[in-house]
Amino acid sequence: MTDQKELNPNEQEIPQEEKRLSIAWTNILVFFSIISMGGLLSLLLPKEKISETEKRVLCPFPTYSFHNLLEGAYTDSIELYYADNFPFREPMVQLASGFKEFYGYRAEDVMIYNIEKKDEKAKIDLEKSIEIDSTLSDSLALVKLDSMALLLDTMKNGGEYVESVFIYGGKAFQMFGGSASTAKPFTTMVNLYRKTLPPEVKIFCLEIPTPIDFYLPAKYKNKNNYEKTNIDLVYAALDPDIVPVHAYEELRKNTDKYLYFNTDHHWTGLGGYYAYRAFCEAAGFTPYELTSLEKKTKKKFLGTLYNLTHDKRLKENIDSVEYFKLPVATTCVYYLDEKSKKQYAAKLYAESVRGPGSYGVFIGGDVPLFKITTPNKNGRKILLIKDSYGNAFAPYLALHYEQVFVIDYRSFKSNIPDFIKENGITDFIFAHNTFVVNTRYTSTRETALLKSYKGPAKPEKAEKKIAVDTVSIKKDTVK
Repeated sequence: MTDQKELNPNEQEIPQEEKRLSIAWTNILVFFSIISMGGLLSLLLPKEKISETEKRVLCPFPTYSFHNLLEGAYTDSIELYYADNFPFREPMVQLASGFKEFYGYRAEDVMIYNIEKKDEKAKIDLEKSIEIDSTLSDSLALVKLDSMALLLDTMKNGGEYVESVFIYGGKAFQMFGGSASTAKPFTTMVNLYRKTLPPEVKIFCLEIPTPIDFYLPAKYKNKNNYEKTNIDLVYAALDPDIVPVHAYEELRKNTDKYLYFNTDHHWTGLGGYYAYRAFCEAAGFTPYELTSLEKKTKKKFLGTLYNLTHDKRLKENIDSVEYFKLPVATTCVYYLDEKSKKQYAAKLYAESVRGPGSYGVFIGGDVPLFKITTPNKNGRKILLIKDSYGNAFAPYLALHYEQVFVIDYRSFKSNIPDFIKENGITDFIFAHNTFVVNTRYTSTRETALLKSYKGPAKPEKAEKKIAVDTVSIKKDTVK
């Protein structure tokens, strides 16, 4: 038998202990190396001001004040700053958003998103932030809800867009549900304008359809979801002296073209162009051909409906923002408070905008009053009252009028009859999408503008606006 040296048990324990210590120290060094590297990258890498994925302003480093330090606001703001500015944050957010499609309900190639209250977000519209209340039906029955139930979702956002996002064929849709009863306050209000304004002021009404009629198959809709029915009801109820603009028919003839975004709740510049052609027919103008306009494009645009869902199929069907520069020289100004008469220089197309704010290329976005002056000398001036759909339509009016006044019904504060008289307005047009037309807030707000102004009408609770304060924005908010 070969003699073997018997090992002392204590001698066996020493290398094992050393091995455990070595592993522990390695873990500590790796941990602190990662932390140090992350801190170093946080200092050295450039900081983004806006998250294009989340469509919100990122928190800047807070300004120090002794009061904020004592109150704890300064340290809280530093925490928010680092939460918004850690290295490679944007790719990580995009990765996380890839899992959100599991929040929806599938039926073949369709998805209906359930955006719960805990996922409250805010969208960035240029430099502004709007608080929105995210509530959705939690089942496939969403597509079968009655008109009033569907409109509740719309009303919380002033008719701008709904959060009931229906995904089909790589496109996002809003489920419309208007009816004769929901449209009646609007037609009553428009007819009241006809009775109040001087008869020489010509009034037009343009109800703008969204893509649901044109691109969503009938099997996913019920009778209340069709916008053409609602548009016909509105036009039939108008005073005979109000001229309807039949944009629906013009758009329907061109559905093979890029009329609506895949990822956003607006129409495109081309959609606005075909509505312009319909307006020319109603107003007696000869429209400019598209070939006479200079086409420009802003690429890689992901809109509000992608922001609500982060659906990867929408991202794969990414949009571009097309706009068409006019062969007419224009001088533009805008007013943040039209009563103060303080004006700011502007351009018909705000070509500096990019990313999630690219729809703002049209007249620079939503302001209370935007004024366009042209070389035309025909004595005609038009006032356009609109929601944000009207932004892509407004520039084309400069082809035929001496002056174009564009007001946003949500923020304009002057008395409209007085404004029309003071500025020599000859034509007046309502341009609203179908959701805005069927929202009570619209008729209430615009009736208030017809009478002596006594302050803005009170919108629904979830429609209230909040000021942009990037220091105090919550980490879990997101146009």
